[in-house]
Amino acid sequence: NAYEEIVEDWCNQVESLLGETDDNRNEPDDAGPSTELEYWRARMGKFNSITEQLKQPACKVPLAVLNMSKARVMKRWRTLDNA
Repeated sequence: NAYEEIVEDWCNQVESLLGETDDNRNEPDDAGPSTELEYWRARMGKFNSITEQLKQPACKVPLAVLNMSKARVMKRWRTLDNA
C-alpha cells in the first residue's frame, strides 16, 4: 500500500530526528552558550517543521485512511506521535 510506505518513511525520519544525540554534534569543546542555544533553536525548528507539515491535508489523509483501516503501521506512528 502506498500510504503505508509513506507513513513508514515518515516514521523513519521522525525516529532519526529523535535519535539524534549530543554524540552527533560537531562542535568544539570550548563552544559557548550561543552555540548551545543555536543547536536547540535548530532542533526546535526541525520539530516545528514536521508539526506544520503534518497539519497539511496531504499528510492528514494518509493517516486518516490508515487509521480507519487499522493498518499495522499506525501502531508505530502513534508510539512516535506520543514520544
